[in-house]
Amino acid sequence: MREDRTGEQGYSVVEALVGLVILFIVLIPATQLVSYLLTRPQNQDKIYAINLAEKTLENTLLQKAFYNAEDDVTINNRTYSVSQTIQQVDGKLLLIVVEVKRKGKEKLLLKLYCLQLVE
Repeated sequence: MREDRTGEQGYSVVEALVGLVILFIVLIPATQLVSYLLTRPQNQDKIYAINLAEKTLENTLLQKAFYNAEDDVTINNRTYSVSQTIQQVDGKLLLIVVEVKRKGKEKLLLKLYCLQLVE
């Protein structure tokens, strides 16, 4: 920053351009890294698993369909097994557990827990 003869302070055009160049040098590789991490197949499986589990849980709570269920869902030529188990914990309290696995693989991708008070 410099001060000219009139007492005004500010950045010159050259200083602003240098700052922008440095900013772009840092941002471009960072955006490429984030893009790579989001498109890796392992991460796509986790993203799909999260979406499937949330959708299953939302449907269960909205429809008040409190029963055990299992379903296979195919997304982009990948088949996932989604299972829902309901356990009565205490009186009117239910434990809802949603598990998502990739079909053909035994590794659990996601396990989502929810406690629901029923009337």
